[in-house]
Amino acid sequence: TGYGRVIREGNALVDIVEEFDASPEIRRMGEVATLSYAFRRDDLFAALPLVARQPTRNEYYLHHVLPILRDKGLAVAATPVDLGGGLGLNSRGGLAKVTRLMRERIVAAHMASGVTFIDPATSYVDVDVRIGQDTVVHPMTFLQGATRKGSTISSVILIWVACSSRVVRMVP
Repeated sequence: TGYGRVIREGNALVDIVEEFDASPEIRRMGEVATLSYAFRRDDLFAALPLVARQPTRNEYYLHHVLPILRDKGLAVAATPVDLGGGLGLNSRGGLAKVTRLMRERIVAAHMASGVTFIDPATSYVDVDVRIGQDTVVHPMTFLQGATRKGSTISSVILIWVACSSRVVRMVP
């Protein structure tokens, strides 16, 4: 999975162990850390310089501040939350899944605002794109950057618009 495993004693957070460093027993644990943290800023900034580089991977891990904060007598807890499932970016396959999910969410938000997508699965819309209500977006449409689209896009087989600051109106 690529996720760190949450180690507890009862409900108390003991540690988060990276999968790379985990024993087979720890890897079988079902609770994973999906990297959603909340800190008091001053406590976090005081602890960050004390975090050591992880020797085998030459990386720093944010969760290594947790034992530092606990040793200072501060409350540290891990709270299970439903994030709708966690997806990782630890592989190209994981990146493709996350990209597809974000694309689906972006298109769904536009559809909820009155935009029609003939084939949502083949439409690629960046997060900064704005599309006017009652626009019809046809298959194989790519809208990127800060593109703004008016309410008329019709009978287009393939269009690719990148970083257009002007309202795009295409009619056959």
